[in-house]
Amino acid sequence: MESVVEQLRRVGLTEYEAKAYLALLNTHLCKATSVSEKSSVPRTEIYAVLDS
Repeated sequence: MESVVEQLRRVGLTEYEAKAYLALLNTHLCKATSVSEKSSVPRTEIYAVLDS
């Protein structure tokens, strides 16, 4: 069975975008640092990922 991240990648999101999106869905409002930690997207990449 295909993972949710893989399904989101098929519709055009990058792996980091998919992980950040899922973290946001699970945490609602939070700081970028929290999204980085919960999604395993490196902190140095999270702002660019969230912008995209």
